[in-house]
Amino acid sequence: MLGPELELPRQIEVLYSDHHGWLQGWLRRKLGNAFDAADLVHDTYLRIISRGRAPAPMESRQHRA
Repeated sequence: MLGPELELPRQIEVLYSDHHGWLQGWLRRKLGNAFDAADLVHDTYLRIISRGRAPAPMESRQHRA
């Protein structure tokens, strides 16, 4: 188990590596513009980081029916 000071960065790293490509591709298709999609993905991860907690695994796209 990681120390508390390393746990959030590791969670965000895993979240980013697992979902970044999917999120950017989904937004690119929805918006029809890769640049706007990249900006929104960036903003999304900044919001997660500034919130100070990563979403729970059950909140991910993989667990939605």
